[in-house]
Amino acid sequence: MSGRKLSNTGIKIAFVNTSNFFKVQGSTEAYYLYNHLNHHHNVKVIIPIDERGQSNPTRRNSIYYICRPRYIYDFLWFNVVALLRLVRLGPRNVDLIYSYKNVFLPPLIFKFLFGKKWICDLRAPPVEQEYEFAKLSGRLNFRKSLYYKVKEYSYKFSLRYCDMIVTLSEGIKEILVSKYGIPPSKIYIQPLGVDLAKFKPEKSRLEEWSLRNKQLELTCVTSAAGWWRAQEIATVLKAIRLLCKRSIGAKLTLIGAIPNDVVDKLKNVAQKNNIASRFEWKGFIPHDKVSILLQNCDIALSPLPELESYKVASPAKVFEYLAMERIVIASDIECNRRIIEDGKNGLLYEPGNAEDLANKIEKVYKDDELVYKLKKNSRQSVEIYEWHNMLKDLENEMIYKVKEKE
Repeated sequence: MSGRKLSNTGIKIAFVNTSNFFKVQGSTEAYYLYNHLNHHHNVKVIIPIDERGQSNPTRRNSIYYICRPRYIYDFLWFNVVALLRLVRLGPRNVDLIYSYKNVFLPPLIFKFLFGKKWICDLRAPPVEQEYEFAKLSGRLNFRKSLYYKVKEYSYKFSLRYCDMIVTLSEGIKEILVSKYGIPPSKIYIQPLGVDLAKFKPEKSRLEEWSLRNKQLELTCVTSAAGWWRAQEIATVLKAIRLLCKRSIGAKLTLIGAIPNDVVDKLKNVAQKNNIASRFEWKGFIPHDKVSILLQNCDIALSPLPELESYKVASPAKVFEYLAMERIVIASDIECNRRIIEDGKNGLLYEPGNAEDLANKIEKVYKDDELVYKLKKNSRQSVEIYEWHNMLKDLENEMIYKVKEKE
């Protein structure tokens, strides 16, 4: 689909998401899309509160919060309660329902009964990623398998009635076409991007180009929810031990909402490698503060494991690293390769290979010309992914869908 030249005629949008995207981490696109649309249109938001079992739903500034029950699957509960919220809003106050993963009952009902338009945004395949993560974590039992099968058939039925499906990669598009029978013409690819104004480096100084004779500050921003996703971070810790043996000091700062048991395992890895003092976990950091922390780091890492789900994913933080003109070193997997051109705007290492990662870090430590080249090309390589410019085209597609006749 190509961008359409349309006026910014205000439309009424119900923005429905099963996660609180205002925290940004894990919901980068939703956060920036909402802020973009809210400048020109009447946007009502329906999202869950953060913690299960907390208070009853409340309303604040056109944002409707839904409580999360303790023992009911989110997608079952949320679809019912979100539908009730939409009914309370009234069909007259909704032109378009923009929903995210696991939301299909409310837009289906409003489409069939009231003729409202429905756009579904899938940042990951409908079921496949959840299934893989559950299998890797050892939580895939009969009940879970049945749950995913029900979800799969629910998507196969409901997605055919979507007016448009938005996703972030050709890989997910191929899954939607081949497995779910979605016509390619119905799918709009919206890659992840970066806020260049928010992620802007301080004025560069000549002494910044050299990393020699200093302790390297390594930073990784991640939302690793399980050990299977955090094992590449353990590879980073092992690489730091190798660097210490080569008289190269390095420290890893980890940022993100990571389960305590995963952090404990990483601390154990650091202790076993005698680098406990060279590993720090800062926990969740608000999105507006991440650029400040990145400004103080030398090398930003994207150590993702080689999983099937990551072949079609897109690491949002890599765009932000590059915009900040950090030296980016990433695992050599498909999603990182789509952004990083090895030796031009970053470096790639073999996943799970601490020796290779240590060699790449040592390379930038000793080669000032390489550092200069990587920094020079980094921000330029993501300028085409500036959120505001990209979302204009998606916004025009949304307006077109509302204005076109059934």
